[in-house]
Amino acid sequence: MLKLNRKLFHALNKVNDCPDNLWFFKYKDLNYDTTLISYYENGGYYNPHIDDAYFTALTWFWKEPKSFKGGDLVFPDYDFKIELKQNYTILFPSNIKHAVEPIEIIENKDNYYGRFAMTQFVTYVKKPQNNSGN
Repeated sequence: MLKLNRKLFHALNKVNDCPDNLWFFKYKDLNYDTTLISYYENGGYYNPHIDDAYFTALTWFWKEPKSFKGGDLVFPDYDFKIELKQNYTILFPSNIKHAVEPIEIIENKDNYYGRFAMTQFVTYVKKPQNNSGN
């Protein structure tokens, strides 16, 4: 999983090759990322919010056969929904408000038959300057 994570981070750093007039790729020199693994069971959801990063990447996965409904990604300010698909990744600017619709388990199975998500936050962090006088 971490090997794939690094591929995304390095691909995003190629934005330096894009024209400056493309608003989505105006962020240069991305140098920091974090990864969050989350799990949503019956009734689980995430309210509309923005992330504290430049880019957010979401990858969805679950145990097969799929035993839940819902859990889609929504962008409420645009009345736009992205239906979940197994092992798909979506990348978007982190400052676009987004949410996760509630999960409904349709077949009661053993543990962890809900929706998993790997969320990657990619940003720039200013490096501290060396003030030692050397």
